[in-house]
Amino acid sequence: MECVKLPSGKPTMRKSRRPELLDQLVGWAGPEVVTVLEGRDGWPSLLEVRTPSGPIAVAAHVARIGLTGRGRDHRERRFQNPSSRTPLQAPEGYIPILIGLWESNGSKVIAAMDAMRRVGTPTRQSLFVALEALETAAKQGWAEYQNRSKEQIAAFHPKKLSHFVERTSRMPKKQLNRVPVQVEIRPGVSMLAVLQHLNYKPWFAFAEFVDNSIQSFLDNREAIESSDGPGFKLRVVIKIDHGKQQRISIEDNAAGISLEDFPRAFRAAELPPDRDGLSEFGMGMKSAACWLSRRWSVRTSALGDPVARAVSFDIEQIVKDSIEQLDVEQAYFAPSSHFTKISLDGLHKPLKTKTISKIKEHLAHIYRVFTRDGTLELTFDGQNLTYTPPQVLNAPYHRTPDGEPVSWKKDITFKLKNGVRVTGFAALRAKGATRGAGFALFRRGRLIQGSVDEGYRPSQVFGSPNRFAHQRLFGELHLDGIEVTHTKDGFQWADAEEEFLKLLEAHLDAQPLPLLDQAQNYRMRLRIDDVAKGAGAATANTAEVIRQAILPVLEELRKAPPAEPRLEPLGERRHVAQRTVDVEFRDQHWRITLELTSDSCDWLELSHELLHTGMRRGKALRDVHVRVSLRHPFMEQFSGYDVTQIEPLLRLAVALALAEVSAYDSGVKFASTIRRNLNELLSTVLSKPA
Repeated sequence: MECVKLPSGKPTMRKSRRPELLDQLVGWAGPEVVTVLEGRDGWPSLLEVRTPSGPIAVAAHVARIGLTGRGRDHRERRFQNPSSRTPLQAPEGYIPILIGLWESNGSKVIAAMDAMRRVGTPTRQSLFVALEALETAAKQGWAEYQNRSKEQIAAFHPKKLSHFVERTSRMPKKQLNRVPVQVEIRPGVSMLAVLQHLNYKPWFAFAEFVDNSIQSFLDNREAIESSDGPGFKLRVVIKIDHGKQQRISIEDNAAGISLEDFPRAFRAAELPPDRDGLSEFGMGMKSAACWLSRRWSVRTSALGDPVARAVSFDIEQIVKDSIEQLDVEQAYFAPSSHFTKISLDGLHKPLKTKTISKIKEHLAHIYRVFTRDGTLELTFDGQNLTYTPPQVLNAPYHRTPDGEPVSWKKDITFKLKNGVRVTGFAALRAKGATRGAGFALFRRGRLIQGSVDEGYRPSQVFGSPNRFAHQRLFGELHLDGIEVTHTKDGFQWADAEEEFLKLLEAHLDAQPLPLLDQAQNYRMRLRIDDVAKGAGAATANTAEVIRQAILPVLEELRKAPPAEPRLEPLGERRHVAQRTVDVEFRDQHWRITLELTSDSCDWLELSHELLHTGMRRGKALRDVHVRVSLRHPFMEQFSGYDVTQIEPLLRLAVALALAEVSAYDSGVKFASTIRRNLNELLSTVLSKPA
């Protein structure tokens, strides 16, 4: 309602038409663009206008554009405030804008002006709009000019309201005099240049940004949920622009960087007042951004602050010119908006496809606690990152194979003498695998050590790499009260790790669920249904290889004379690994040497000789040398670099070699013929894919 005085001086009330105009504005621009926060009487109405940069708070003074009433209707139109007693207003944090609605011959046009300079003026003021501008906007969508008072008037299609508001929000800094216009980055300016040489892995560099987002949310959770509702979820979105010049952005909807924290946030090594969270060294954002890129910027809007701020870093320019202060770009934003967006440009090393895949996998592991409990939604290059844990072994104890199956997972809790508290769980994988086994070590909910294929597997607990514990044992352990490295990828153990491992080993193998004992000795019974598909494919592939190429090779082998055994030592080759073992067999002492070579040669080489000169304890010495080539075509096609891939083939080779020696001792003179034929078949037909 609008209060109007009659000539008698008595006030009366008449219905204001401005709420109708407000509805008309929302209808023209679209409810997806304009939200009415407070309708009031339309002078002003408090709106939230969604722009590409985010929501912006607007104090909208809306009126209808009509005739001028002063004989110039052939070239201009006007709208005005209701009376001299209703000056333009701008509540703190809201941009005052004059908005006129003009409709002619079915065309709808908005004429608008930044009204900051008119705020609070008591006299009645009209806004005159050039008719040519309105007509041009109706045809072309936009027209703009400056009036005699040097005010910028824009006329445009209603769907371009968000563009006008976004542009208007970037007010000159003199109108934001309550906010500092520069931020100091000293001391430590020279430090920025050396941050690119930090010993980061890419996933731990990106983790610095995510750490800040999570901590910002946790520190302000109550205020954010009060503003956005209890269903609010923290979202961190990392985008990669795969254009000619790769660019990266990291954006969150956390609480933003407050005005009070602004000076500290951009100075190197400025410790936060509270170091009990994920952001503890005052270096994370700066070090990660400088490690990844030459130029980077931060744009942020803090919850409850009507001003958004942006700072840009050009590291080479800062160091070259010894710049100690950076300009702060400022713009009015809705006080309810809250975000931080970090943009990285001029990357030191553009991310390759394989690296991007590894970053995704590692980040999913690093933040599994926060994504699992619903605190965080993390997206990297368009993919929502989640962690899928291994399936836990459900089986009887190996000492009682006919007993009831149990779940091989137990809680772990103990405390070190220095006060460090360890909690979490340990378990056995249903299917053994080197990748993903081992412990993941956490602090404050964030993984520090043991991500993906870098599981924490100390030999004191897991034994040698060929033990089954390396493939089956896994878990999550949370350490409270211990320091970490400045890149947050390792613990500062001092002298505590030995005690930690001793206690961990004891807890793992404690009854009634001895995990280490079960890991080493349990063997899963083969289920035909589980292997039928793979067995069928393997059989089909091998049969096809035989069908296509085996006959010529067999024909050549048939023509070859029998092979004589090699009774003298093998020649020298480059060996990757070598081990000798002594065994007593009947009336002989056998010395068996196992060798893996990186030279290209036969898959299996063997020599064996009986040395009477090297007798031990009155027994003849049998010297057996078994050599397997890792560079053989068969190994390159079907083996790999992991112990679980190499060891089965090495054991098969040893079995063939010792079988040959035993056959020779039993009177089979040409037992070596089988090995020669085997090497030929493996190097030709059977080393080729189907």
